[in-house]
Amino acid sequence: MKILLAPFAPSLAHITRCLLIAERLKDEKHECLFVVGVEGKNVIEKAGFKTVPVPEVDSVTFRKDRGWKWLTKDYFRENLLAELQIIDKFNPDHIITDFRFTTCTAASIRKKRSVSILHATAASLMLQPKCTARSIISLGDNEDKFKFRESILKRLFPEVFHFFIRRPIEGSGWF
Repeated sequence: MKILLAPFAPSLAHITRCLLIAERLKDEKHECLFVVGVEGKNVIEKAGFKTVPVPEVDSVTFRKDRGWKWLTKDYFRENLLAELQIIDKFNPDHIITDFRFTTCTAASIRKKRSVSILHATAASLMLQPKCTARSIISLGDNEDKFKFRESILKRLFPEVFHFFIRRPIEGSGWF
């Protein structure tokens, strides 16, 4: 079988989970290809797997930006289109993703089986905005700031996340 693996490269944890799975699949004689941002390329290739580059936020921006300002409609669109092209070219039997927002959507569009190890999809984050909003709030804030930010995020996060995730795909003709 041909397996496409798509970890979120700015975090080593997402890469290593996919690498462990890929090692097992390789032992069973399956062909594995990684879709990965620039920062994960060397680690994955050093482990003996082929990679195909996709646009991705760098780890410094990811760690510093608690509001996920990098997750714009352009970022979402670029990643989704890149993944669709890779799926078309590689034609995987299965797709495994770990925290990449667009991979399950790309798999669904191309009618490919997919599984998400962590943080399923952007769609699941939209359906659970309160949990997602709480995870963005800094644990280092004092109590007053925490309560204020939590109340704002509870009210605004569903609307904002809906705008950034649904809007780019609704009028695109991708579905």
